[in-house]
Amino acid sequence: MAPTPLPRQWTAGLFVCGGVAVVMVAVGLSALLGWRTDPLQLVSLKDLSRLLFTKHLLAFEIASLILLIGMVGVVVMVKRPKEGA
Repeated sequence: MAPTPLPRQWTAGLFVCGGVAVVMVAVGLSALLGWRTDPLQLVSLKDLSRLLFTKHLLAFEIASLILLIGMVGVVVMVKRPKEGA
């Protein structure tokens, strides 16, 4: 007999847990090995905002549109009535 596949929720949950585990290991290693860098020293907020709204404006707007479409899609999927109900 062939093994039964995992339901979609379990598969998505496993991917999320794996991602969280990878981030936790990376943070733990950085703390143990002394990789301490202050993120605010790498780039200032003023420089970052200047870059986002001048040189990378198109990419910033496209990313915001994709996120907006995703949020609207989730709301539509949640509000849709069930077929058997």
